[in-house]
Amino acid sequence: MPSVNYARLKTNLSLAIQRLKLLEKKKTESAQKSRKEIADYIENGKIERAKIRVEHIIREDYLVEAME
Repeated sequence: MPSVNYARLKTNLSLAIQRLKLLEKKKTESAQKSRKEIADYIENGKIERAKIRVEHIIREDYLVEAME
């Protein structure tokens, strides 16, 4: 049975946490931008396209919540 290298494990966990936080920030900013696009779609009468974008944002929001 291999021995556990706790220092390496701690480092890898720390890096994984940083990556998740960065991805969470990226997804959140993307969702904010998409919300503005949806408002433009609705304003221009492209309701079906707006609905599709809303569904995508909802999925992304669930993913961000899971990352928290």
